[in-house]
Amino acid sequence: MEQADIHQRGHALEFRIYAEDPANNWAPSPGLIRSYREPAGPWVRVDGYVYGGAEVPIHYDPMVAKLVVWGEDRPAAIQRAARALREYRVRGIQTSIPFFRALLDDPDFRSGDVDTGFLSEARMERLSAATRNDAVAVVAAAIGALERPRGGPPGRRRTRQQPLEVEHPMSQEKRGIYEITVGEVTRRVRIHLLPAPAGGGGPHYALSIDDGPPIEVEALRPEAGVLSLMMDGRAWEAGLVPTDDGFVVDVLGIPHEAQVMDPRRRALRIANGGGASSLKTQMPGRIVRLLVAEGEAVKKGQPVLVIEAMKMENELKAPQDGVVSRIHVKEGDVVEARAQLLDLG
Repeated sequence: MEQADIHQRGHALEFRIYAEDPANNWAPSPGLIRSYREPAGPWVRVDGYVYGGAEVPIHYDPMVAKLVVWGEDRPAAIQRAARALREYRVRGIQTSIPFFRALLDDPDFRSGDVDTGFLSEARMERLSAATRNDAVAVVAAAIGALERPRGGPPGRRRTRQQPLEVEHPMSQEKRGIYEITVGEVTRRVRIHLLPAPAGGGGPHYALSIDDGPPIEVEALRPEAGVLSLMMDGRAWEAGLVPTDDGFVVDVLGIPHEAQVMDPRRRALRIANGGGASSLKTQMPGRIVRLLVAEGEAVKKGQPVLVIEAMKMENELKAPQDGVVSRIHVKEGDVVEARAQLLDLG
């Protein structure tokens, strides 16, 4: 075969799916994949090794799959890729999938106006920020907190991998006030369950965020641990996994850590000394260096330790001003996700 016998036909795009968090400076995101669904259809191919229940280890390269699509031309390939990325679901870890979704919405990328400097620092920050849906996570966490089962057998607790299941009938007397922290922003949310709508459908809730005007949200539960939300004329799907202090809310394949504080817990916290907090790791890994000691004063944002995961070292920073009251780890320790690393008083 000669070079002249080889003809270009159509346009292909390849997306490398990495276990990394685009919204957190591409930090590694190893851990347990709770559920996994690949896209399908003509001219869509996925080469990968993971599945629901698989563990992405801390010791290797973070790439878990390649998504390849083909179209008759560039616009057709982009359209097919956008559909495939919408269908791609990976729950339990962060991935590059949401970043690629945002990238395909960029008008310059769609028009082909790209070069080697296309992903400038400013564009990377904008696209990475677009991967998060914090407002949806806050709403889902508020509904989850209101409907979270009370009581249960002594000693019972859910792990990060177990979904939320509502175990009691809904009461129209339900209402609550919560302080919900997603990322670095805390919102005060008032929520109550509305009377059942005459036309049927799922439960409706009224929420006011930071004393703003109330919004009405319909919430269906198509399966355990999943909320299907209708708000502001748009549908969202959110997975809910309870944690010790709130939920992990999965929105469009992106886990959002949501810390939920109700008035009773806040009163107890104040009675026990106020603003104490702890630093937890969002990824499993190995503690490389401790940068502070017990009794040392630190400022919010100050690096306090270095953790290694997937051949990358990552600095973890103090969540607030304070004094290091206790360090729970030592250099060389291997820790799981959400392990408590140190306390600040």
